[in-house]
Amino acid sequence: MNLLGRFLALSGTDRRLFICAWCLLGYYKLAITLRPVMNLIGHLERVAGTEPAPEADAFEQDEAARIGRMVARAAAHTPWPSLCLVQVLTTQRLMASRKLPGQFTFGAMLCGDRSAPDRKLAAHAWLRCGDLVVSGAGGHENYAPTWAFRW
Repeated sequence: MNLLGRFLALSGTDRRLFICAWCLLGYYKLAITLRPVMNLIGHLERVAGTEPAPEADAFEQDEAARIGRMVARAAAHTPWPSLCLVQVLTTQRLMASRKLPGQFTFGAMLCGDRSAPDRKLAAHAWLRCGDLVVSGAGGHENYAPTWAFRW
């Protein structure tokens, strides 16, 4: 099935969510290019990176998972790179608009040979709803949590 056929096979609710996610991915990609990230998330409650995410029931986790899947699907079809931070910010916005609890975490790790003087710092962002990692799950366990934000 071609791209249009797969899009049309989605439910009407998922098509609207996909379009909204695609637009928000563009917004956040531009926003983090032009403004400090803290300006975008300053209204959220800052907590230690190791704090557990707020509890969520099964319905909330299912809905958050659906949002995360649609954001990931939309991110795969943007003409710009929609990496973890852009996807997390988009997912957070969509979850918050539906009053779903969550928390996103920024983590870091050093890459390269330990003896090399020019080691690089890698960063990653992921988002949880309860115990479920909704966005940024790939490899998040390799990063040391630095700080987190919840709503």
